[in-house]
Order: sequence, then C-alpha cells, then structure tokens
Amino acid sequence: MKNVPKIEGSLSTRYTLALFVGFHRTIYKNVFEGLGEDYRNNLHLPLDWISNYGFSISSITSLNRESRATIETFSVNEIDAERNRLLSIIFFLVSNGLRSTKENIKSAAQQLELELRPYKGIQNVSDDAKTTLVEGLLEDLNKEENTEATTLLGMTTTMAELEETNNDFHSAKTRRVNATNARLQNTISTQELRAEIEDMYDDICTMVYASALMATDEETKAFPIQTINDINVIVNRFKTSYKQSEARKDKDDEEGKTEKPSTGEEGEGGTSSEPATPNEEETTKS
Repeated sequence: MKNVPKIEGSLSTRYTLALFVGFHRTIYKNVFEGLGEDYRNNLHLPLDWISNYGFSISSITSLNRESRATIETFSVNEIDAERNRLLSIIFFLVSNGLRSTKENIKSAAQQLELELRPYKGIQNVSDDAKTTLVEGLLEDLNKEENTEATTLLGMTTTMAELEETNNDFHSAKTRRVNATNARLQNTISTQELRAEIEDMYDDICTMVYASALMATDEETKAFPIQTINDINVIVNRFKTSYKQSEARKDKDDEEGKTEKPSTGEEGEGGTSSEPATPNEEETTKS
C-alpha cells in the first residue's frame, strides 16, 4: 500500500550494551509507555506485549548497572604493596637489632632472626602463597616465648598492622574472584535478555506496520504512521551515533598502526567531531 513508510532497521544487535539499552529505553519511553487503550487497539498491540517489553528493558538496565559495579577494580595490588612494606619493616627491625650495642636488644634480635629465617624472600612469592606464609610468620612471632623480644624491638604495632593488612588482602582477593564470577554470569544473562528484547521489538514493529497496512481509512491509518515515523526518528538517531562511534574507532586504529609524518598542514577533513550520542537521561535513567 502506498504512503505507508517502512520501519527502518536499527542495527541494534551490533550496539554496545549501553547503546543497546539506551535505544530500547528511548523507544519504550518515547513511543509506547503509557499508551492508552484506544491507541493500543489502533496498533493491535496487546497490553502484555508492551508491559513485557518495558519490564525486560528495566531488567537489562539493572544487569548493566551490576556489570559496571563488578568491573570495579579492588585495591589488591595496593594492599599487597602495603603488606610488603610492613614485612620489610619487620625484617629491618630484626636486622638492625643484630647490630645493636645493647646486649638485650641484640639477644632479642638473634632469637627472632631464627624465627624469620624460613620466611626470607616472602615478598617475592605469589599472592596467595604469601597470605599463608604471613599467617605462619605472625604465628611464630606471636609465640609466648617471643613476646618480650618483639616488644624490645618495637615490632608489636607493625605485627598488628601486618595481620590486619593480610586479612584485608584475603578479603579483597575473594571479592575480586566473586566479582569475576558475577560478571561472567551477568554476561550470559545479558546475552539472553538482549535476544528476547530484540524479538519483542521486532514483533511490536511488525504489528505497528501491519496496522498501517490494514487500516481501512486515513483516520485509522494516521496513528500507526505517526508511530512508524516516531520509531524511525529514534532508529536513525541511534544508528548515526553508532556509525560515528565506529568511524572514530576505525580512525584511532588506523592512526595507531601508521604514524604519518607531519607536514605542518591540517589533514584532509579537518578536525573530526565527537560522535553524536544519546542524551544521558535516556541512556542511564532507570
């Protein structure tokens, strides 16, 4: 039938998760959310189609937020560096005590040097092995017979800090493992949900287009055509954003491979502009 525009392809299956969520949220919020019964009947859209589409978009938005949260970099390396620093202090205090002119200090250092000898080089072992070795080192230093020696060498505060830092490292490492597992699970769930949302969107678009084709008069056809036009505006907007982003990535990749000699002139095409991206409200609002 003439005068019925087609709904354009969105390319949304190629979008990043953020752009994908932004596209479908905008379609839902700007076109279908809160649609009155008369308008839904005009488009032959059951209420549960629109409700399920909106619910799925909310679900994938939540997964997107969780995915970003699990990407958080826990300060494992910083904690390990602090742990190494505290270990160095302990070894230094004992080494320095061995050179003391005070007999009681030197004797205490000799006693503790025997305890520390098996742990020399501990800073260079793997993270998890170091955690276990630090626990053993502290257990040896905290023996009742070593209490007076560690006190004389001023090690008690450092030992307490080392125990706390070692526990912090273990906790941070556990969180990072859990975050990695959560991110993997979210990736699987997100892929499935993306496919479901695409299917629902396709079904809705098919029904909207069919409603325009089936309309028996211009008045009945007017709203389906308006809906098609509204969808196409959003489709083109997000496609433009996607294409410009891809062009920028291609350009960056090419510049990374080949460094052109400077001629003192501006390159062809002048200064490239930033990609046109959707409004933050539409891409992040939950």
